[in-house]
Amino acid sequence: MKKLFTCITLMIIVVSNAQMKVSNVEKPEEIGKVGAGMGIWFGKLEKYSDGKYILSYKDFKFQQMEVYKEFPLIAEDVEGLYNLIIENFEKMPAEDIKVELPNDILYINYKKSFGIPVVTIYHHPNKLSDVVGVTQSFTKKQITKLFGKNK
Repeated sequence: MKKLFTCITLMIIVVSNAQMKVSNVEKPEEIGKVGAGMGIWFGKLEKYSDGKYILSYKDFKFQQMEVYKEFPLIAEDVEGLYNLIIENFEKMPAEDIKVELPNDILYINYKKSFGIPVVTIYHHPNKLSDVVGVTQSFTKKQITKLFGKNK
């Protein structure tokens, strides 16, 4: 009985370990990146093979830690967000522009910093009003680079 129990236990262990699967990690295509050089970046847009885009950013709300957040976009949203941001650089709206994504909310804020128009994006993940991520203030040239339009 002991031998049978030992054999069954060994078979279960061998079979359960044999179910491990190694898969390839998908490396996304980098569309654009804005940073300070030397591997430090503040915003990055990547495209995955399934057609989805991820916009990642360093959360500037944190001064002592490096916290990176992201939100997904589809191809139409990428173009729409880029056009919305660029068009409003000329208008400089006084009120924040609210953009609702399927799972997130963005507030786009325009202001002048040292006489240069800049845009800051406030990100509410999962549409939670009490959780906010804040991008750095981007210039028009940096937005163009981030969305890969300067190539």
